[in-house]
Amino acid sequence: PDGVEIIDSLAFSHNTLQSITFPAGLQTIGHYAFNACEALQSARLPNELKFIGVGAFCNCCELQSATIPNGVATIGDYAFYDCFKLRSITLPDKLRIIGKKAFCNCSALRSITFPDGLRTIGKEAFSHCSALRSITFPVGLRTIVHRAFKYCYQLRSISFPRDLKVIGKQAFSNCDKLQSATLPAGLQSIGDKAFGYDCDASREKFDKIDDFTIYGAPGSVAEKYALANEFRFEER
Repeated sequence: PDGVEIIDSLAFSHNTLQSITFPAGLQTIGHYAFNACEALQSARLPNELKFIGVGAFCNCCELQSATIPNGVATIGDYAFYDCFKLRSITLPDKLRIIGKKAFCNCSALRSITFPDGLRTIGKEAFSHCSALRSITFPVGLRTIVHRAFKYCYQLRSISFPRDLKVIGKQAFSNCDKLQSATLPAGLQSIGDKAFGYDCDASREKFDKIDDFTIYGAPGSVAEKYALANEFRFEER
């Protein structure tokens, strides 16, 4: 009903609802509020919304699209975790942080447009998004945390912003179709096995991707990463 500003944590968890009409004044969706609503197909969130809690829509396995309004600055950890059929997500201009595993296992997600103000992509945020093919990161991005895009098997191209500072360990490992990475000169840190590796979990072993190439500035951390891992390096 109109006038509701908060949906409490676990309020509709494991409910059989198929659709939701949110009240215009809603500002907060609590932790796991719609967890495991397995028949829910879409979520168009109201413009006044400010906060999406941890696991708010996780395990909504029929959810196909979601539009997040401009007032939301942080998408909580696990917010859309295991939404296997999620194909479309519209992110707000004011978004600054995408939390840990926020879109992990969204295996139908083919593309994503990040807003320019985004600063941090959390740990395993898009891990196992196995249909994701290309990514253009926003100009304001500073940090990509550990394993953020691990197991994105279809990922073929990445465009990094010049002000990016940190790429965490294994951030793009097991991206089998990714053959190269062009890295900005101002990058300060590249984590272990961030690019160019496949992990065989059963053997706990990493294998190099054949002919993987790093492009970057001479003397940069990109060149140091390439040399340390015996990848081809080309100046760009």
